[in-house]
Amino acid sequence: MSLPRRTNGIDYRFADESDSLKIWLFINDLADDIGKSDVVVSSVDDIREILFIKNVGRAVIAEEDGKSVGLLLYYYTFSTFRGVIGLFIEDLIVSKSHRKRGIGKELLDISLELAGSGYVEWKCLRYNISAQKFYDTISGKYLDEWMTYRKEGISKE
Repeated sequence: MSLPRRTNGIDYRFADESDSLKIWLFINDLADDIGKSDVVVSSVDDIREILFIKNVGRAVIAEEDGKSVGLLLYYYTFSTFRGVIGLFIEDLIVSKSHRKRGIGKELLDISLELAGSGYVEWKCLRYNISAQKFYDTISGKYLDEWMTYRKEGISKE
């Protein structure tokens, strides 16, 4: 996996501790976007501790001219049956002003590279229609009020 990298004028890099506020703001923007701002109780310090002190998850930031325009927040999982490592996308967020420019697809591609020969999974609320439209080209499986998606890497035989 090679980051940082630049694609179509957008820079992609791994987040570091100094990005904690940016990540938290993206999370709050997403919550506002889907009408769930009242359920966000995390703080910038929570994000810093979880991602950069406890190292439970990781993040990739997309930037244009130094301004953050996208976020991929993920953590690793594993399949005991298949014996492979997977990657779960907790959040994939692209600023409204930068949607339909390939940033979300590039962040998904980065997640597949990070997963290697494993798999990538994520969920999407059923009423998040804009996200569903984005995921239309990828097969999904419905689960309660969430849509669960999986994209396979190279299969292990």
